[in-house]
Amino acid sequence: MRAALLPLLLVISTMAVAPANAEDTPADIGAFNTRACAWGMAIGADGSVYVGDYRNGLVMKFSGSGTPLGTFGPAVKPTAVAIGPAGDVFVAESDANRVSEFTPDGTLVRTFGGTSGTGPGELTFPCGVAIDSEGRVHVADTGNRRIQVFGPEGAFVTQWPTPEGRPWHIAFDPRGGLDVAIVDDAFYGITRYAPDGTPLGPILSGFAAAFQFDSRLDLLVATGNGVGKFDAAGNTIWFMPYGPWPGTTCGPWNISGLALAPDGSLDVLSRGFVHLYAASPTPAVTPTWGSLKSRYR
Repeated sequence: MRAALLPLLLVISTMAVAPANAEDTPADIGAFNTRACAWGMAIGADGSVYVGDYRNGLVMKFSGSGTPLGTFGPAVKPTAVAIGPAGDVFVAESDANRVSEFTPDGTLVRTFGGTSGTGPGELTFPCGVAIDSEGRVHVADTGNRRIQVFGPEGAFVTQWPTPEGRPWHIAFDPRGGLDVAIVDDAFYGITRYAPDGTPLGPILSGFAAAFQFDSRLDLLVATGNGVGKFDAAGNTIWFMPYGPWPGTTCGPWNISGLALAPDGSLDVLSRGFVHLYAASPTPAVTPTWGSLKSRYR
């Protein structure tokens, strides 16, 4: 995978937390439905991991080591999870046409959107959410092929179209700007926009389920067949194809989320097997898949 990288906001495509109780065994609290569709993951500053279960309509919370801590919900078809600058949890609920903001303990703060339509502030099947340093909420309004921006208190601010196709995942480049993963018949890849919505062109081609910058400003991308790390010019630094975890015959496939933990390790969510595991992304050497952190079912 190679492409010219332009210098900025990356776009990749919540609820109340229910604490674990005596009736919740670790297997149950950490178990998605056997036909689960785990989609979207974010890691808080304290290392807590938030994972969306699209099929069962909830978000699960885990410790950094994979211990189940409780659930958020209900969430109507969660497709993306993001953490705001104050630690609040934002969840894109595609079938509810909204984004919900929750405190880390699960208290609902507010919702963005909630009405399907094409007008300002209306969302249709939103699949991505990203929060900037000022608390503004950027939403991949997938059904309307546009990005919408809301203020921290929920007021509509602005919008811009994504002419390349349907926006999916979104994320910010630390240098400024928003990158957007496009999933469409005519274009699959990540394209970049300036903070004001000015298109700056594609930075990588190919399917991208999720992506994030690391501390070296290299781009970590979950693709259709593995996880790769790319430099600012789009050159491949390393690529980890799907394969079995150490000592097992099963392994990651259909990766639907990734996030960097506070210690710099990389957590990756596999949608089909619905496992959460860690891999340490070294600067230049291809890492190996790390130990399995949590098995949902």
